[in-house]
Order: sequence, then C-alpha cells, then structure tokens
Amino acid sequence: MINDLSKLKKKYISLGLKKGQNLYITSDFKKMINKKNYKEILSNHFKVIKSIIGSSGTIIVPTATTYLCNTKKVFDLKNTPSRNMGIFSEYVRKKIGSKRSMHPIWSVSAFGKLSNYFTANISKHSFGHDSIWTRLINKNAWSLHIDIDPRKSLSIIHYGEFMVGVPHRFTKEFNQFVRFNGKKKEIKFYHFCLFSEQKFVKDGNKKIFKNFLKYYKPRKIFLEKKISLTLLPLKKFHDINLIYLNRNRKAWLK
Repeated sequence: MINDLSKLKKKYISLGLKKGQNLYITSDFKKMINKKNYKEILSNHFKVIKSIIGSSGTIIVPTATTYLCNTKKVFDLKNTPSRNMGIFSEYVRKKIGSKRSMHPIWSVSAFGKLSNYFTANISKHSFGHDSIWTRLINKNAWSLHIDIDPRKSLSIIHYGEFMVGVPHRFTKEFNQFVRFNGKKKEIKFYHFCLFSEQKFVKDGNKKIFKNFLKYYKPRKIFLEKKISLTLLPLKKFHDINLIYLNRNRKAWLK
C-alpha cells in the first residue's frame, strides 16, 4: 500500500492534509525503506503530499547541523548535510527548487510557494524572534509527523522556553564559518543551550504533552505495519504550551 500512490494520497487526505497548507515535517522512515526502495518511498511521499497541498502550499523540513558548533568547519548552504534529521529532510534539502535558511546550527529547507519566506533573512538566533518558529506560527503552519512521536520531535517547545525565560537555558554565541555564493565568511550565530547537559535530566516532554492533550487531540492514523501519521497545528500547540510554561518554567525537566 505504501507504493500505491492513490491509496497513500487517501491516507494523507483522511489525516487532514489540504490544499494551501504549510507543513513542517519531521519523520522516521526506517520501518518503511530498505537499500533498494528508499528513493521510491521518499519520492512517493513527497509527490503525494505536494499534490495535496498544491502550488499554494509549502513543505518545510529541519536540516540542522548542530555538529558544526565549536568547530572551524564551513557551513555550505547548498552542500552541507544535516545530521539526525532523517532521510526525508535530506531528500527535500537536495530537491531542485528547494531553499535553505542561512543558519549553520539550526537551518530548515523549504519547497513550495512560501519557501523564500521560511528561509530568507532568517534570525541568527535559532529560537529567537523571527526565527523559523516565528514564521511557522505567523503562517499557521501544521506539524506533520511521519512515523515519529510528536512528543519527541517538536523543537518549537524550546521557542516557548525562550519566550518565557526558563532557568536552565541560555543564549550562547558561536562564531561560525559559512559559504554562500562562493564566498567564505565568519559570522556570529546564536543558539539556546542548556547550562549543563549533565546537571539536568529531561522528562521527554511528558508533562508538556500531557497538558497539551487536555486541550487538543492531534489527528492520528496508521499506514500498514503500524506506521503512524500525526498532524497538529503548530500555533495552537505553541499557544497552549506558552501558558503552561509561564506557570511551570521547569516543565521540560524531569
């Protein structure tokens, strides 16, 4: 069924995908692919999603490169691969016509009508004002999770933490080399970091999602072999989470 485009399209439509949507997609395709079929599977999902949202919609994926922090490695806008973001993110990043934001720590790639809006002149702070999170919220983007638990893949949580000023994180400045249009430059970028990885214990966003589910139930369906698709509105999640974090600034911690 995964290789049947018409059935796959019906699944995504039943999930709630519609024409004109802006979709921030996180994914884990490990259960769906092997060495022989991975290109076809990725292409099928991309084609189906794009056919539903149409020319007025946009696909956005995380293409972060946090492994470059504190190194002298050059972030090349077109060629530097993301890491731990999934093979679908890399598929979209490499797609002809895809745009990528200039941030050597937390970039995104976008394909579609608003690809420039989601990537051009982005904030140098990965979670600050006018970062990708601001822009996703401003355009009422939806968060699509392909066989990955949204509780474990919604980085917009840290945008909320930034806004309320949590005690366990701070803004850190990084001098990073970037290459754009053939020119190499050293530019200051900013990331929202933990004070100490060893000192703090995460709870896996359990409290945050338990609170969210009191007010909103994400749409969830399954493909064959229990492969899940989940859809939720990012602005609604952020608004609910912001109120919760204002009362519980250490909610991200265990």
